[in-house]
Amino acid sequence: MSRLKCVGYGLLAVLVAIVGQSLLAPAYADTITLICSQPGTQYGINISIDTSASTAVAWMSYASRNDSPAFPATITSDQVTWTAPFNGGSSQNALDRTTGALNIVQRTVRSSWSCKKASPVF
Repeated sequence: MSRLKCVGYGLLAVLVAIVGQSLLAPAYADTITLICSQPGTQYGINISIDTSASTAVAWMSYASRNDSPAFPATITSDQVTWTAPFNGGSSQNALDRTTGALNIVQRTVRSSWSCKKASPVF
């Protein structure tokens, strides 16, 4: 085998290794977790927004996140909006990205919450 062929096979092996590493490397999503509260309420709402997948998950502070599905979200520079089922109807959710205000409309009932970024667990 000629030296040129050996160098060619060596370069091919290196390229395959590099491509393989990039394909196997995990893709990390940009996920933002918020804690929302409302004066006069005992419980809060937790929200996790995955900006890479354009999804939102919301769950009450006394519940498990694992019990709440992710819903498609529309994410703009101003707000994040998503719709989720609620008692046979739907819940329209809008989070203002500048102020942290969360407005929820469930049928004819509107509620407003104040949200802030949650501290990282570790």
